[in-house]
Amino acid sequence: MRKITFAIVYDNFKKAFLLVHTPESGWNFPYNIVQCERFPQDDAMKAVFEQTSVRCKINCDTKKVVCYKNVMAIYYEANSLYGVANPASPEIDEVRYCTKEEALNLLPPEAIPPQWK
Repeated sequence: MRKITFAIVYDNFKKAFLLVHTPESGWNFPYNIVQCERFPQDDAMKAVFEQTSVRCKINCDTKKVVCYKNVMAIYYEANSLYGVANPASPEIDEVRYCTKEEALNLLPPEAIPPQWK
């Protein structure tokens, strides 16, 4: 089963959530495929930095897991620490902070985290 981590990054100063956009899959939270040698929360934190240049702190107590087909989606809530949000990898074409309501309008239904349902 393939494991994918998602980081629901909240910026306390901006009062907004961090989303990334790819031409292939549209809007989503920063995500990464779990590597065997790391903990899932490390992959989530790595995804945020590699995709947006934002450093964050993962809250491991907020872990939610959803399984569908042969994918295990692991969602973590996180707080941004520092960094200016910009596309930082070739597959990301836009990075945006938005309110929860704006995020719900941008995200496809399958990308809405279990914490928000």
